[in-house]
Amino acid sequence: DIVADTEIQIAATTVDLNGNLDVSGTTVSAGKITADAGIDIDNINIDGTTIALSSGDLTLDVAGDIILDADGGGDILFKDGTVDFFKIRKSGATTYLEQPVENGYIYIKGNDGNGSSGVNITALSLNMGAAGAATFNSSITATSLDISGDIDVDGTTNLDVVDIDGA
Repeated sequence: DIVADTEIQIAATTVDLNGNLDVSGTTVSAGKITADAGIDIDNINIDGTTIALSSGDLTLDVAGDIILDADGGGDILFKDGTVDFFKIRKSGATTYLEQPVENGYIYIKGNDGNGSSGVNITALSLNMGAAGAATFNSSITATSLDISGDIDVDGTTNLDVVDIDGA
């Protein structure tokens, strides 16, 4: 047993501890802490700007919701290396979903069926290289439709009620 009322200094390049280390106060390290077997922590406060992995995937597995809070910035960026490929941006009461890659696409995909027997489909594609032209895989249902521009129709068009210029 080592008992001291002040500091204990060990001037060795390595200290080998066999067993558990129980610290009842704050642990301060001026160097890197390596824990190859993992670390179990109740709460994490990171006073830095980056969480980086040297290899593999990062999984966030939580019992509740995952909350991304860009407090002060308002932007959430999705990157591949240094390239932004998707952004969620807040400006006042407006939220923007942005695809910043020049002439890129946004696809909304899903499974058209039950379970694993379904077919993977692209329900909607937005072509940013064509001013956001939308291509729907199937029909469009709207409770109201205002069109300000030309209508080009290929194929059969069925209209139940047509009110052109109030007639």
